[in-house]
Amino acid sequence: MFRSVAAGVALVERVCPACGSQAANPVFDKDGFSYVRCTGCGLVYISPIPKAEALEHEYDQLSADYFLDERRLALDEYTERHDREVGLLQRVGARGRLLDVGCATGSFMMAARRIGFTDIHGVDVAAASVAVAQRRGFDAVAGDFSAHMFAPGRFDVVSMWNTLEHLPDPFIFATEAWRVLAPGGYLVVSMPNCNSLSVALLRRRYRYIALEHLNYFTPATLRTLLTRTGFRVVHHETRSFNPYVVWQDWKGVPVDIEETIRETQLSKSFKTSGSFSVARVAYRAVDGLLRVVGRGDSLLAAAQKPAESQ
Repeated sequence: MFRSVAAGVALVERVCPACGSQAANPVFDKDGFSYVRCTGCGLVYISPIPKAEALEHEYDQLSADYFLDERRLALDEYTERHDREVGLLQRVGARGRLLDVGCATGSFMMAARRIGFTDIHGVDVAAASVAVAQRRGFDAVAGDFSAHMFAPGRFDVVSMWNTLEHLPDPFIFATEAWRVLAPGGYLVVSMPNCNSLSVALLRRRYRYIALEHLNYFTPATLRTLLTRTGFRVVHHETRSFNPYVVWQDWKGVPVDIEETIRETQLSKSFKTSGSFSVARVAYRAVDGLLRVVGRGDSLLAAAQKPAESQ
């Protein structure tokens, strides 16, 4: 959904965001950018990429165009929106002081509040989105999480939902999460799964293979990143398959703000409307199968900072 990055913007090469290796082989090109695979750990990532300033400008524009759209803001309110994220927290028994990194307008913080979290904080680079979260009653700040904004050991849970795939250097964010977590605390994350059935079917035609996503994790490469930081991965799973997205991308339907909001509205209707009750039964069967074989669209994981860590 990025608007085209201005011609002439300087590009910078990257080492592997997961393991730090400098060696990678080409996979394919899309929209003028090269996708490569690390020869060390297998992570697929874009390199070279626009400089940070150009990416920040695109994210600011995306926040204004998408996250602040009134229809999108209304979709923050329905309770099933973050059911998988909430389920992950409950599965590992995460509780206490929570920091949501990449909090946007606060939809997950609302879900955390509904399940009993009371000490909730958020941070995001998009000031306009943070202002919405603040109006919703949350202690949210605009800024760069990696810039040591919080005291060491301040939190028991750090969440990064659909965040690490956007970052030029996710290792820095994982390291900062380690620093601000108390011993025994949890880092919980989600991102698109590069091993998904959708990726296998669509390859570069998939809408989520785009400049907005700089890094393409699998369970194995995510584990590489998190264990390199010092975390112990205690759970991971893949969930979800969206036949609407696959069909639209197969046909080559352009992906813009309207299409993305339409997809999210359809997802809400599918989860909540009685007219989809039979389809939901079939969907749960497919979702369960993809979960078993690791082919779901979304990768979720929980990693723990060892209790003896300082």
